[in-house]
Amino acid sequence: MKPTCLQCGRCCLSSRLALDGRAHLTGGECPFLMPDNSCACYESRHETKLKYTGVRCLTSQEAARERILPDDCPYVAGKAGYKCVVDYEEDEP
Repeated sequence: MKPTCLQCGRCCLSSRLALDGRAHLTGGECPFLMPDNSCACYESRHETKLKYTGVRCLTSQEAARERILPDDCPYVAGKAGYKCVVDYEEDEP
């Protein structure tokens, strides 16, 4: 994992699909998300997920642009005006 990633797994809880430059929440946990919130195929996640599921992981830049990274994610922390559009707490027990 990149050192900036907290490995919280929140951005992997719903599979993402990039279509026409837009991100879409497809629902369901990524099949490569491990119990410790790490990615089973992190180094090749873009190619591997596409090959086995037909959808691909978004890059951190795409996820930030679509505002699906949690507000406390290091990739967007301190970014002026950033507000996540996904309510990750909604699914927490």
